[in-house]
Amino acid sequence: RKLVGRRMTFLENLGYIRGEREVLPRGHTATGLHGHPVELTELLFEGILEKADPAQLCGVVGAIFHEGRRREKWPTDGLRPMRTIFQKARLVLDRTLDAELEVGLHGSLTSLEPGMSPALHAYSQGKDFRDLERYTSASPGDFVRVARIVVQSLRHLRKATAEDWPELADLCSTAINSIWRGPVDVKAELGLSDEDRPE
Repeated sequence: RKLVGRRMTFLENLGYIRGEREVLPRGHTATGLHGHPVELTELLFEGILEKADPAQLCGVVGAIFHEGRRREKWPTDGLRPMRTIFQKARLVLDRTLDAELEVGLHGSLTSLEPGMSPALHAYSQGKDFRDLERYTSASPGDFVRVARIVVQSLRHLRKATAEDWPELADLCSTAINSIWRGPVDVKAELGLSDEDRPE
């Protein structure tokens, strides 16, 4: 019960709820996002995501979901195209993590893990799947898994922003189309028809 109370305080402090019954706009948006709803909602409401281009959006969302491994490597200049948006996103997420700690919570939120972001950015810009080893030391299977998670997350984000942020919803569509190809495209991999394509 004490943990639930702390969580409610955290959400109220961030503007997701008011009291025990009222859900505010941030809260309504978060309910439509999955995996890391608070992190995505904070980046959305702080205006970070709408400033990205499609490749940067893939890289930032991937950094939220990617779980880095020890000795993971990527090129030293691989984050250069995303440097500014990563810096701004880190500031937002660091404040969110601090807000969590202030109420006695810890461990439920994540910061950015950039290990897969250079590869996602490159793939979004049209690089061939076979060339991605230049951008990450992760296995091809790990890349495909993270890329598919990014696609699913962007679909949820597109739905959540369609009414109030139509330009961002369009950006999500462009980002999805940029990486939903090759081995990442489940439909193509399984030989499914367009009607069977997963949403």
